[in-house]
Amino acid sequence: MAKRIFYACQGVFIDGSELKNVQSVGVNYSAEAESVSDQGRQQQFRSLYAKPEVEITIERNLNHGFAPFYAATTPSTYAGGFLLADGNLGMCGWDGGSNLKEYKVELVYMDDQDTSTRVANIQYKYCLITNISYSFQVGGPATESITLKTHNLVREGTATVPVTGGTDGGTNIKRQAYVKPAGAGTNSTVIPTELSSIITNDEHSGLIQSIEASLDISYEELSDQGAWRGANQTTNPSEQNKWKYVTDVDIEASITANLTKSIQQDILMKDTNFMATFPKPDREIKLAFTNGGSNFFVLDLGKRNYLTSISWSGGDTGGGNVTGAFTYKNDMKEFVPYVHSAVYNIAVPTTVVTNPDGSETTFNVYY
Repeated sequence: MAKRIFYACQGVFIDGSELKNVQSVGVNYSAEAESVSDQGRQQQFRSLYAKPEVEITIERNLNHGFAPFYAATTPSTYAGGFLLADGNLGMCGWDGGSNLKEYKVELVYMDDQDTSTRVANIQYKYCLITNISYSFQVGGPATESITLKTHNLVREGTATVPVTGGTDGGTNIKRQAYVKPAGAGTNSTVIPTELSSIITNDEHSGLIQSIEASLDISYEELSDQGAWRGANQTTNPSEQNKWKYVTDVDIEASITANLTKSIQQDILMKDTNFMATFPKPDREIKLAFTNGGSNFFVLDLGKRNYLTSISWSGGDTGGGNVTGAFTYKNDMKEFVPYVHSAVYNIAVPTTVVTNPDGSETTFNVYY
């Protein structure tokens, strides 16, 4: 009988495989309840429960040897890297061509005196991703946070006790792994010009202090008359997401850096302060990291980001540096994490339309 649960006697499995480098895992169960009033008495003795919600939050260190939790199926092409494409996260539960990506999360608990003995398994089936966040700080390893939601918790699972000892297959991604911008077409980071122009000087360009990037996904569900879809499947509710669909995708990146000069342009009352042509966002953000080996860890946020805020602080008499924080958003569902031997230059797809006068016009393709 275990006396307590701590990090050495619990493990996280995703679709049957152990998830490495996990630093913390948390579970939150909630079920909204509505009390029903009854004439003739003060006490409300009936309550109606809504569908139960189970949220699992996992945080882990990023490692050069492992792929990200979510990785695009074919990151070398725009269609293969598109977030809501079939094989990636998908758009809805009923379309066979773009089904929602589901995960089975399993928590394994071992005896705190003998971690080779399994005490209990808890399964969370048919989970959907609601958030992925990356944090790259100069003061520690890069981290990946994942939040998933489901409607069930099953006490018995199939995962085995994690293997103790051996290698984790690589080292943590730290600040030394950041690949500084080196120009178009190179295996390097790409950041917007309004930022790069004020953190680069003749001696160095390694002034970035932190990078935060996040993906938030919201879902809605079509009502299914007379039933909660999947409720009649007891411990294997494979249809619980059948009528769900993606309603909103929010992608944001924030880069904080020590500044070497003030911003290098005017900011006026116009729509094109930070884009070449209104209303077409055109800021490319692509983050690359390597340990000097054969692979890069890349987070590609595409070429159509737009600036939403800039802030300056610091430079006080205590000796601190002036820092600037630049925040960008992306409405094109462009969020492509992957590990590969090269950093892809993913082109935005276009199509050519012939005009009545015989001339041709090129348009971007939108999904």
